[in-house]
Amino acid sequence: MSGFGACQGWNPPNNLYAPTISYLSSNYSPAGSTTLVAIFGTNFKLYSTITFGTYTPTMIFISSAQIDFYLPSSASYGNYPVQVFNDTTPSNAVEYTVYASPGLWYQNPNYSDIITNSNTDGLIVNGPITIKSAINSTGYTNIGDLIFDDATNSQTISWPNYTSATITSDSTGILITGNLTVTNTIYGTVSPPPSDYRIKDIIEPLNSSYTVDNLKPIKYYNKKSGKEEIGFIAHEVQEVFPCLVTGVKDGPDIQTLNYMGLIGVLTKEIQNLKAEMVELKNQINK
Repeated sequence: MSGFGACQGWNPPNNLYAPTISYLSSNYSPAGSTTLVAIFGTNFKLYSTITFGTYTPTMIFISSAQIDFYLPSSASYGNYPVQVFNDTTPSNAVEYTVYASPGLWYQNPNYSDIITNSNTDGLIVNGPITIKSAINSTGYTNIGDLIFDDATNSQTISWPNYTSATITSDSTGILITGNLTVTNTIYGTVSPPPSDYRIKDIIEPLNSSYTVDNLKPIKYYNKKSGKEEIGFIAHEVQEVFPCLVTGVKDGPDIQTLNYMGLIGVLTKEIQNLKAEMVELKNQINK
């Protein structure tokens, strides 16, 4: 029977028949809104089949070293084992991770300097992002920018492990939640704090209990700024005016003091002193 093919019931050795996957590669097609996965290896056949987790996608035979398939659109986020079968003989399993189905990040073909994201899952980068400068069409150097282009909705830079540390921008401006530590000097134009009556409620004049009598002004050396300063100790002011101090003594965060809030107390004290002087003058002149 030799020369006429294999005898009925004969199976070839597995090392000659089994397919092998070396690695996977994928490419997202914006036009088709789908991802094409390429399997590279050896011993692929026209009659081979593919499993992608529990899916059996349609195979596209390229050669005995490559077969392709389209990522199932219903595949959710997660890891999927990929295998090739020659009849019932399986290959090794290689894991494929779906980060955001079906979209991926891709280079915009019309604008080579723009990268567009086709999904809502965002970009995950394990490592630093470097923004470099470039020469524009007028010959000037453009320094790379990190731009938030939606001023109507809140856009946030956050550190997930620190729930109090976020930078949020919207149409009203930029809000930093958490402590901001700057080693060197910050230069900029300072806008006066808002004081419009429309943002204030339950307005009451200061009574005689709002006095500077119990405040303890001190001179001290600031270890953070490296300078001699004059001011107060936050937790001591908190005992007199708790609304002017944030945090607690010896808490996890450094306490802060609203020095601007003391202006109202000082103004009230000056008014009281002037009234007393007028009264004394009137008594003397009698």
